[in-house]
Amino acid sequence: MKSLFLLKRPWMNLIVLATIGLASLAVTFARIPSNQVFIDGNRVESSAFALNFYNNSNAILFSVSPLNDYLYSDTTKIHLEEKIVEVNNGSLIQNLWFVVRDLVLDKKSLAWNTNGNIQEGKASVDYLVSQTKKGLEIQRTITVKPAVNKIGQVIKFCADCLVTDDSNKVYFNAETVTKSDIDTATRLNLTTVIVRESQFFPPSVSLIKIIDRENNLKMEIPLNGAQVYLQYKWRLLEFKAGLSKGVSSIKQEIFL
Repeated sequence: MKSLFLLKRPWMNLIVLATIGLASLAVTFARIPSNQVFIDGNRVESSAFALNFYNNSNAILFSVSPLNDYLYSDTTKIHLEEKIVEVNNGSLIQNLWFVVRDLVLDKKSLAWNTNGNIQEGKASVDYLVSQTKKGLEIQRTITVKPAVNKIGQVIKFCADCLVTDDSNKVYFNAETVTKSDIDTATRLNLTTVIVRESQFFPPSVSLIKIIDRENNLKMEIPLNGAQVYLQYKWRLLEFKAGLSKGVSSIKQEIFL
């Protein structure tokens, strides 16, 4: 009875609420920096080799990694990193900012910073995943010795998924297309387009759609002027885009 009487006092209520709030903040700060974040029910998680994106059923949608991404100089096309030596999820200050921004703007973020080796020496690629109104945005910031003209932003998509566009076309590689692929396209009323691995998609394409073999939409990727290449046997989609002079970062939006 005495405890109930005390809770009726306004100042005691304030103390209880403040204690709960501080405890919540302590739990949050204890988890900083985090290697995962949830965006609209989809989990984004970093590992030693990749950023992995899962749907709300815990099935992987896609992943990104400097081991798959490319850099282009005047004479060279190489992976952003040929070997990852070290990874982290950003500084304490950066992650505290993520917490504050999420509380104020309801906008979640995850940092994944990598350091690695390439033939020319050292390289580092910082990935920043941020929530958007339609899904998420991936920003890649590159620090590397060769002068970079273009970046190949590579998505490794779900294992049994198909690559389609905004004109109901489905794409396969000439090197690996099978009768089962053609039959699936016919069943889904999609027009089959065969491209070589070294051939980019038609310039008329403005949006890529990733679907499963029952025609369920998994995600959409606007091109924003990028050239798209497909390596279907590895489930890799490359979005090759130029960098402005003096700029070392590039952004890619994914609609979920």
